[in-house]
Amino acid sequence: MNAVVSRPSVCTISACVFAVLVSMSAAISAAECAPSAIGVRDQCEHTPIVGIHAPVLADPYPLLAAGWGPELGKGLMASQWAENWTSVDAAARAPSLKGISLGEESTFTLSAEARLRYVTFENQQLWRERDVQQAQFRGIIGADFRVSAGLRFYGEFGTGQLDGGRHAATANFQNALSLQQLFVDALRQSGPFLIGMMAGRQEFADGPRQLLSLSDGPNLHRSWNGVRLYAHASRYRFGAFDLRATRLGRDGFDEGIASSERLSGVNASFIVSPGQSPNIYLDPFWIHSENPALRLGAVAGADDRNTVGVRLWGRRGKLRFDWTVGSPGIPSTSAELMPGEFLRSRAWRFPHPDGSRN
Repeated sequence: MNAVVSRPSVCTISACVFAVLVSMSAAISAAECAPSAIGVRDQCEHTPIVGIHAPVLADPYPLLAAGWGPELGKGLMASQWAENWTSVDAAARAPSLKGISLGEESTFTLSAEARLRYVTFENQQLWRERDVQQAQFRGIIGADFRVSAGLRFYGEFGTGQLDGGRHAATANFQNALSLQQLFVDALRQSGPFLIGMMAGRQEFADGPRQLLSLSDGPNLHRSWNGVRLYAHASRYRFGAFDLRATRLGRDGFDEGIASSERLSGVNASFIVSPGQSPNIYLDPFWIHSENPALRLGAVAGADDRNTVGVRLWGRRGKLRFDWTVGSPGIPSTSAELMPGEFLRSRAWRFPHPDGSRN
């Protein structure tokens, strides 16, 4: 019997509690930090500093491990709210509409993203000769209003469009217009810590990518509603969050909050490599998730579980590695839907013979 194989092919064009943790003994010594090349606050060494062209956040913890989401390079982030153009503007090098001064400490930044890709599927959903071709478009416009160094507001609108199959598409692919993000971020420097709170609708991807992601495949990212707390120092950081899922609609501004679909937990990150060596991070986490209508294939039911684990990742010499272990736990209902098991993930990256990354 011949097996039917579904093979996608994609071509993409892209333009783009808590107080106890904070009061933890400073026995974990702070790393030596070099003065920031972008002039807002000292950046811990090994944080990518690429000069006055980079909108790197003022954060004492290394950017790639700070929990703000994937970095695209040179300080640009997959979540544009995680960029800070104020210091770049101070050097008179910011692009147009970035870091516009409004007097005193206030600044205003406009951001945009357009992604167009063409996807082809052969034998879609394992139906023989069901071949589908589809153009997919993402359009995002965001605004970042920084009242002061300790207070800012961020909002973002998005649209997703398809050139075919719209009637069967989910709202994160076909969407007239949605409010993707709208939150307030209040922060302050307290001793060795950068302490802050984000409240409102926001993207969240602070965890192993096997468990948490922005969901970058669809036209619109996944977003959540609630509160996120963070405390960052130069050698360690802590976080806590309590969020509810955004339920997208297909028309304009018809999204809502799925209050029964919940994501909450605490996490941390520690630099465990000594001295001046490349950073190795140890990230423990506890994630509580609730979804009353989870569907996996032909099986559906309620899923309520606690996931406890740890991620060890970083670089040793030219070898990069990323290991995650954890226990997804046994859901309190519908245990047959996703039985408890042990999560294991290992990834290695070796340098190319010519010295480049592969």
